[in-house]
Amino acid sequence: MVVAVLDDLGDPHLGPASVRAAVEGLRGAPARAVVEPDPCSLPTLRLSWGDGLVVEIKHEQLGRVAPWASCGTCPLRARCREGIVALRLTHEGRLLPCLDRPDLAVDLAGALRSGGIGAARRTFAAALEAWAPPASLPLAA
Repeated sequence: MVVAVLDDLGDPHLGPASVRAAVEGLRGAPARAVVEPDPCSLPTLRLSWGDGLVVEIKHEQLGRVAPWASCGTCPLRARCREGIVALRLTHEGRLLPCLDRPDLAVDLAGALRSGGIGAARRTFAAALEAWAPPASLPLAA
């Protein structure tokens, strides 16, 4: 089983180091701790135990890489540990480019309900266009 752990950016005491300490407090020291590169995101610290449990922790900050236009002016950017291209569809049908910015979400399910697949496609395309970084900003470091 792989458990991906996201720290709470709203609480400075719940960063990657404290998440790791909590996990190790519950399970003991891991048999293996490896930092793995991820071409689509930040490197991942993978902690593995002998029974098959793997815990992934994003332990580095976003830094100079900003996947969406809103990242450049985001008030949370200084402490952001978000993945580079993490686009999610929530259980409520909202398209979300950032876990910490619900104000950027787009109601894809609502567009589908009110206007069908065509409206959902147009809403999706408009969201990607609105979120796109400036052409001069690289998508990866």
